[in-house]
Amino acid sequence: MKKQFLKMVAFILPITIAALLFPLNVSANAPGPANSLSIELTNIPETVVFADLLIIIDKGDKNYTSVNENNLISNDLTSNSEIVLYSENGFESFTFHYKGASSTIKIYKIYDDKYSYVDFCKGLEYREYFTQYEDLLSNYRNVKIAFLDSRGNIISVSEKFKLPKESRWTIFAGYIQYDFDSGKIDLRTHINAYFIIFGVIYLVFFTIFSVGIETLIAVIFRFRRKEVGLVAAVNILTQGLMRLLYLLLPLSYFAATIILEALVYISEYIIFRKKMPEVKPSKILYFTIVANTASLVAGLIFLSSRIGSLFI
Repeated sequence: MKKQFLKMVAFILPITIAALLFPLNVSANAPGPANSLSIELTNIPETVVFADLLIIIDKGDKNYTSVNENNLISNDLTSNSEIVLYSENGFESFTFHYKGASSTIKIYKIYDDKYSYVDFCKGLEYREYFTQYEDLLSNYRNVKIAFLDSRGNIISVSEKFKLPKESRWTIFAGYIQYDFDSGKIDLRTHINAYFIIFGVIYLVFFTIFSVGIETLIAVIFRFRRKEVGLVAAVNILTQGLMRLLYLLLPLSYFAATIILEALVYISEYIIFRKKMPEVKPSKILYFTIVANTASLVAGLIFLSSRIGSLFI
């Protein structure tokens, strides 16, 4: 019996590891990340001509540059302008000291001068690695807004605030609203409907998918009808909870799979031992390993397919 168990482990373990390491696609239908940051301004006085983003960046940072000459868009802006030389509590100009910064710091006024805007990171193509926008949200979240005159002198600086952290549940649209009179800052975020809708589909579909596979294996193991029903009921509970935790836990897919699958193996074995005392412990152990490994591998293979990639 022990040899049979070791043979089973030796057969199943490599398959499981290979399936976990199998490259998974990213859904092409997922909403693309924003690639520009716009600041919408209201009640801007006539003396304010430019607006810049201030970030915490030091000279040893890989993205630091002494000055982005290409962003000196006006003859009145020079490398000696106050905004270029500004350095306070680690804050410096994003436009002039973030290497290759793409900024439109000129304030454009529309709607009878009641509404204005300025753009950062605009015009960049999305690449496999971080865009400037993504880099800001990941590594330079503490920011301020500097308001400048035509020569780049600083008229005022906003209070420090944080750019929203990336979240599964909410989306930051890349827009910041700032009222000059009140100093009020509004970071425009909205519910990620895509994640919620497909999360529910994912939860229901893969629960049914896994329950179906493990129930079928229970029949192959010649469990009695009552025991097959128990297997189905327990799997609805464990697989449903596991898929829900996939959506809630802030873990990578690989880490979540290792942790949650291990808990499912253990919990199902304990429940089956308790609820099916007439079945041999060795049979319950073999069934738990085979059934859960089969549903795990089948699920990973499905997720790596073109259709399955819609769920991740």
